Amino acid sequence: MAIVMVLVSGACSRAIGPTHSNKVIAPESLYSVSCPTSHDCIAVGEAGKAVITTNAGHGWLSENTATNERLLGVACPSLARCIAVGNNGTIVETDNLGATWKLVKSGTTQGLTSISCPTSTTCLVTAQLGSILRTTDSGVSWAPEETFQAEMTSVSCYKKLCAAVSLRDSLDSPAQVYVSNDSGTSWLGESLSQDVNFYAVTCFSVRSCYAVGDQGNIQETTNFGYIWHQNPLTQFGTLNSIYCVSPTSCVTAGQFGQFFKESGHGWVLNAPGGNVKSHQTIQSIACSGSKFCVAVGDQGTIEQATHVGGPWKVVHLSPASNFQRVLLVGDSVAQTFGAELPPLAQPYGLYFVDEGILGCGLAQGEPVQAAGITYPAVAPPCNGQPGTAQWPTLWASYISQLKPSVAIVLAGFWEVTNRMFNGQWSNITQPGYQAYIKGQIQEAVSVLAKGGTRVVLLTSPYFDTGNYPEDDPARVDIYNSLLQEVAAENPSSVTLIDLNRFVDPGGAYTSKIGTTTVRQADGEHFSTAGSELVGKWLLPQIAALAGQGR
Repeated sequence: MAIVMVLVSGACSRAIGPTHSNKVIAPESLYSVSCPTSHDCIAVGEAGKAVITTNAGHGWLSENTATNERLLGVACPSLARCIAVGNNGTIVETDNLGATWKLVKSGTTQGLTSISCPTSTTCLVTAQLGSILRTTDSGVSWAPEETFQAEMTSVSCYKKLCAAVSLRDSLDSPAQVYVSNDSGTSWLGESLSQDVNFYAVTCFSVRSCYAVGDQGNIQETTNFGYIWHQNPLTQFGTLNSIYCVSPTSCVTAGQFGQFFKESGHGWVLNAPGGNVKSHQTIQSIACSGSKFCVAVGDQGTIEQATHVGGPWKVVHLSPASNFQRVLLVGDSVAQTFGAELPPLAQPYGLYFVDEGILGCGLAQGEPVQAAGITYPAVAPPCNGQPGTAQWPTLWASYISQLKPSVAIVLAGFWEVTNRMFNGQWSNITQPGYQAYIKGQIQEAVSVLAKGGTRVVLLTSPYFDTGNYPEDDPARVDIYNSLLQEVAAENPSSVTLIDLNRFVDPGGAYTSKIGTTTVRQADGEHFSTAGSELVGKWLLPQIAALAGQGR
């Protein structure tokens, strides 16, 4: 499918710097936006691209920065000066709202994920390997202020209060929040949640912050970060961004292009205006006070509102609005595998959404044993407890919101581990537990096939986590045979694709295909290179099936 460039209507000229004609905005993803004035905003994203408006969104122009690296964060500490950060320790800055850019030495090769500037001279940056970089001399020099044992995703400061959030490191390692009350000089950390990753944080008063993440999770502090309270949006996917003017004037957004607003009476859905057929994921929101707000996201999508609560109007809807939508669900193997696929899916006319969940496949209930450890608790969508949204409920909401042509299931690891079942430790070699797992696979098909979605069941690769029961190829073979049975029993809605045969062609765990290391050192997840290699094999098959869906 050819990708057609889309021109945003409206003339646009800079209030500062040289005058530019309005340009085509390419369909690359945008990951972060900052609005230093009521009419100036700058967003950054894929391949070092920046898009800028100087007339309150009536026109946007596209600029190249001083890098081709993916830019994940941007902040404007003063009217015209903005700093963007991204992959491989990249920092670029502009003194004329994006007309020209220069590279700045960061002193690190870590991926830089976000930036916040509490003053015109002080800025803080989060890094993937746990560092928080800080400058106090307007970016002339950067130094790691702290290094934590967590993958940092976002930082936000309001005057002296700063908060930074992270991902989970493992099933028994909760996401962390680190708080500073002295503009980042010293930090205290605590656990936010055992079960979800956090992707964004915003501090909007000297004592208040919100953090958002997986499964619609929202955490709030009103006492300088010492205590955080959970307030999740049930039956919702990932929240990537949040912006607040006050505790009762906030907006958050993420998967499926949905916005939620808080106006003093709890969080309510605030759907964008216009015909948003693409349900594009929103990656970042910024407002200039409460008068002008911008949201940016996948495929260069830009939406605007005249105030924090919306309604939101689409001003740039990318060619991907006409792409076939593909949903990936499953456990952390799916989650990490799918993270590399969205850009690879674009040339096939596919818009790819990854909703894998760490620690949650198809089997439900706890405790569970993995890699020699007994976990008394697992992710809520798989804990089997009444009153909490389990994966069938979440997946049904994803189908309803995204309306995908194809839904892909990648699971298997948690299905071949030992798990407490009917009061006894069980595993997939036992007939009763086999029947249970087959029933779970059938339920997945029933949930995902609603409305004509084509369901793809991927066979599970083998595992090598350290000679534990789940590493037995025979267990994986049993799981894959159950997938085959369910596919054969549902030919009108299910396609089986043999991922196991592609990844492990010799009938045993394989770490390399050719010269490519396809699995991580943990023997469970795919490497980045492995995800890309498998994606190039899988996506043409998915594209061929997409026309059979909705």
